[in-house]
Formats: sequence, C-alpha cells, structure tokens
Amino acid sequence: MTTNRILLYALTGLLSWSCSKNDEPKGGDNSTPSGVDASTPYVLILGTENNSYVFANAPFFDTGTYDSAANSKDAIQMQGDRRIHFYKDKYLYTFVYNRDDPGKSASFERKASKLSKRKEYDLKNSIQARTDFGASVVGTYSDREYFPKEAVSPTSVKFFRFDTTSDAVSDPIEWDSKNFDNIGEVAYITDLRQYKDYLLAAIRPIKAYLDEGVFPQTKLLLESRHTHTTYIGVFDHNFRLVKVIKGDKGTGVIGGLIKATGKSGVEVLDSGEVYAFAAAFNATDRPSAVLKVNVENGSFDDTYFVNLTQKSGNRKLFRTHYLGGTRFCLQFFDKIGLDVTEFGDASGKASKFAIFDVATQQLDMLTGEPEYINSITDPYVDKAQQKIYFGINTDNTDPAIYVIDANAKTISKGLIIKGQEVRALGVMKSE
Repeated sequence: MTTNRILLYALTGLLSWSCSKNDEPKGGDNSTPSGVDASTPYVLILGTENNSYVFANAPFFDTGTYDSAANSKDAIQMQGDRRIHFYKDKYLYTFVYNRDDPGKSASFERKASKLSKRKEYDLKNSIQARTDFGASVVGTYSDREYFPKEAVSPTSVKFFRFDTTSDAVSDPIEWDSKNFDNIGEVAYITDLRQYKDYLLAAIRPIKAYLDEGVFPQTKLLLESRHTHTTYIGVFDHNFRLVKVIKGDKGTGVIGGLIKATGKSGVEVLDSGEVYAFAAAFNATDRPSAVLKVNVENGSFDDTYFVNLTQKSGNRKLFRTHYLGGTRFCLQFFDKIGLDVTEFGDASGKASKFAIFDVATQQLDMLTGEPEYINSITDPYVDKAQQKIYFGINTDNTDPAIYVIDANAKTISKGLIIKGQEVRALGVMKSE
C-alpha cells in the first residue's frame, strides 16, 4: 500500500456521521459527477474494517470511476467491524461483528435519493449467519466460549428475528446446542436458508475444553472428531429443531467457522431443489463437494455427488453465490491441495472463480482476476443479467468492482474506486 493511500485513509477516518456542515469532508463541491444520475439504486460501503461509510447514488458498477471524497457529503459513518446484509434490494442491515466494537447494529432505508437510518439495535451479540425469511431477516449467534462467573451459557445458539415491516427485533430465541445429535460436541451454525416454512441451517460440530487458568473458563475449539459428516439442521418458524439431515457422503462440513461463516453452503434453487456445498474444511483427506438434499425425508440423495476439488484442479471451496436457475458462481482457494484450513495465512487467498451448473455438473474455471489481491467483498448478484459484482482491493492499484459474466464466462474490471477501500456493495430501491 502506498504512502499516499495510507494518508488518504487517515484523512477519511476523520469523517463523522454527526459532524456539522462546516466539518463535512472536503473533496470538491460534492455535486453529482458528470455522467452519474443524481439518484441511482447503487450503494457502496467504503472505508476500513473498523470505520466505514455508506454511499448512496453510486454509479453503475460496470464502468467508470467513483471519487469517495467528492461524494462524501451525505455519506453515513459506521464504526466497528460490520457484517452487511441487503434485504430484497429494499433495506440494508449492518451488524456489528465484535461485541467490543463501537457503534450499534442498524438498519437503513432509501427514500428518493436519500439513505437514512431506520433503527439501531443493541444486540449484545454479533450476528454470524443470516438470511431472508419471509418478511424478516433472521440472524444467529453461536456461542464459542463463556466465563462461569458471568453465568453465560456456553451451549446455545441465539436466533434473532428482524421484522422488516415494523423494524422491531425479537428477544433472542435460544436453542440448546450442547451435545448436538448425541455426538458429545457443540453445534455451530455456519449458514442459513429459507425452505418453504422451514429454516435450513448448516451445522459444524466443535469440541469444548476446560481452561483452568487464572480465570477458569470453558472454550470451544474449532476442532471436531466429526469432520467427515455433513450436517443440516431443519428448524420450524419458531426456531425449534425438527430434524437433522446428516451423513458421511465422501466430503465434510458445510462452510467454515471463519472463512465462510454465514454466507455459503446451503442453497435453495428457484425451483425449490436444495443443494449442499460442503467445503470440508479441516478434513485434509476429503474433497469439497456438492450434495443434493431431500428435506422432506431428511436425507442426502445417494445418486448425486459432485467432486468440486477434482473439477477445480485440486482446490478447496471457499464460498458459493447463487445466480438463479441452476447456476452458481464459486470461489475457490488459490492454494492447491486438500490441506486447507481457516487458520492463519496457510490457506492463501480465495480469488479463483468458477461458474458451476448443478444440473449439468459442468464447472468452468475463470481467468482475469487481478494480481496482489488483499481482500474480496461479498458480491451483488444480478440474476436477470447473469452477472455478479465483487469489490476487490489490491496492494498495487485502486480498489475496483470486478464483473463476472456467467454467460460469457469472463472476469472484467468495472467501476474504479478512488479514495477508500471497498467493503461492500449492493442495490437499494426507493420506497
């Protein structure tokens, strides 16, 4: 990263959502740049991990340049590391990930060309997995450690329901995840999807151990004795566990705990078919694979198994992104081999992309991603155009939006971002 970019980040860090007009960030007259509509549905979240800004009325993601300083007049500051969720191109939810970070989780709406905060939530917990569920957004928090003197349960998953109509949030609904499926380990939810009136949850078992140090506590390791088993929990609309779909099908768990939590794995097609994309993290003798799920009878389809590691040139899966129909954009780790875990830098980066069709089982690896990638955002998916947009930050060039065309099977550079790193992107249409 260059000295100029570091200085620029430092300057933009002085921005404040509550600043006075005289204190607004400078960078031109804040007028609409040439060629940019004064009111567009495109939203960018720019900044650093712990200090970012929401920019409404961004230009079309496919081309052009966007100067964050020149468009900062109405930018809304968000402090703390955030997990971003767009609800049906209508509302934006930003969840504080670390409990000790400043700021509160919040929801936003758009009226005409203005973005405004609807409500703040003092959740006391981070939101890890999340999904649309009817007229609500459902998020979960899975415990990983506790301190007995604080009387915090170490064995629960908390469900939060955010009503998009009233903007109210439910009190946490707890599910006792101790001794999950009678295997002596704790359940950790790594992904959520709605299926009819049910909530499907990818579950990863993790072990607990007692640390008898100065402050005795029980911690949950990211390890398991059950790395060969794929688990999906089926919950009703009240978040009661109805059944567990499980099996040793030649792969492993769905998603990871850090690398892919909450954004990948259980996929419900427009047709209603359900597929499980098992990354098989921490199973160094198992490939990433796709399984077909029969929710009603609680089983995996024995006739369907796609070895993604083999098809991708011996890589492990990172995340899946549904494009509509039967197609997906897949992210793979750069590193070759099965010994990919979510710890440290050993796994390398996940900047290898592919288009995969669950019906034909064809996987096409793509080329054209930039070099020296530092981070990749969650994408915006345009199902109608069969395009998917990722914000990519590199060490040697300006951040930019990269466009994957699933029909052409190409990766191309789109909108260039000047001034700050890109943290997230999406679409919000006016009320």
